Amino acid sequence: NSFKIEKKINSEIKYFLRISNLENINDIDFQKFSAVFLKFQFHDLKFFLNNISNTVNCFSPYGAKHNNGFSPRGAKRNNLKSKIVIELPKFISELEIQNYKNILRQLSDNKFNVFSISHLSQIEILPQKSKIFSNENIYLLNDLSVNFAKNNGVSEYIYPYENDYPNLISGRDRNGIVPIYFYPELFFSRVPVKVGEELKDEEKNAYKKINFNGFTIIIDKNPVSLTHFSNKLIGKGFTKFLFDFSYKENYQEIENVLEFFKTAKRIQNSKEFNMKKCLK
Repeated sequence: NSFKIEKKINSEIKYFLRISNLENINDIDFQKFSAVFLKFQFHDLKFFLNNISNTVNCFSPYGAKHNNGFSPRGAKRNNLKSKIVIELPKFISELEIQNYKNILRQLSDNKFNVFSISHLSQIEILPQKSKIFSNENIYLLNDLSVNFAKNNGVSEYIYPYENDYPNLISGRDRNGIVPIYFYPELFFSRVPVKVGEELKDEEKNAYKKINFNGFTIIIDKNPVSLTHFSNKLIGKGFTKFLFDFSYKENYQEIENVLEFFKTAKRIQNSKEFNMKKCLK
């Protein structure tokens, strides 16, 4: 099929957030975001499932670990579940596929029906009638790949972190989610890596080692931020933007980062990654 351009009903700016810290989920003002991606480790996903109510619009208390229950700031009970996107990991072992199928089905039974996939093959383990997002690990780098994903049921999609500005504007698609603030995974391994928690390269750039969901991941100590390019991106027709706090220990900076984006200001000590090309 030929690529079809979706007409934008309006030019409303939409913000998307990604988090991984279950402890501080109640600090999130859900009202500010069109959707919040939950990038949870499997045990946190089980805890999240086992401590939510079976009713559609309410949540049961999390107990001693979360004394105040699940009641994020700004969240309206009748639309909270539709804003939560359960994200699947980059790699799921064959031994864990059935466990994921089971927990995703149970989440769907509890009216959590929005899932983000890291590979198109993961569509096969999603419950029926799921709303499907694709994350940056599915390389939608042109109109043809976007159309292919849509034909396979993907309704929302994040552009790859490795994209650059000339390529981003070369196609006709403007409906994807542009990553604005994130920590790219510079190294990702299923095998344990025996290095310290912090390391430096020959140019004295500092990096951090993280163990997440059974994987060893290396990230830069400083985030990638494109907040100062917001006007240019909006001017080219992009209206959906991702702020990835999944590698932040707390979420106190979210409001500040959003303000930097709205005022098109640079965040100190941040980097530009591949997007620095032709944006100046």
